[in-house]
Amino acid sequence: MAVLRDYQCLAHGNFEGFEAKCPYGCSDSFIKIIFLKPPGYHSDRTKGIDSTLKGLASDFGLTDMNNQNGTSANVRPDWKAVKEREQLLGKLGDTSQAWGTISKEGNGVAQAIKETRILPDNALATVKESLVPPRADVVARDNSVIDPGAAE
Repeated sequence: MAVLRDYQCLAHGNFEGFEAKCPYGCSDSFIKIIFLKPPGYHSDRTKGIDSTLKGLASDFGLTDMNNQNGTSANVRPDWKAVKEREQLLGKLGDTSQAWGTISKEGNGVAQAIKETRILPDNALATVKESLVPPRADVVARDNSVIDPGAAE
């Protein structure tokens, strides 16, 4: 059974045929098989979908219902991240009771320190020796010469 194919004659252009023979009688060396893009196809189903989308767009006043690259306006949640967050919260448990309340009478901070047995301390005292003192940044205009020794 023969198949209807698309061919191209280098002298006369594209043609269809069951055999690679130019209608004008050119040599076989001028003929090559080509694969053309088929025309668009719209079935009754796709026409119905198109009319439904147009109706929805007009009902809601939408002018652009583009879906390039498979993206949409509604960002779907990353379910893996949601599940990991729920697992982490489950491991932490309910921390709302751990904080307790601070009374408004007297010194509430002192009361909270006593209840939690935390010793007030300067957290930087242990690393103070390794810290360097702050120094000024050199800021200059364009075309100016910067002398790093002058800033100190």
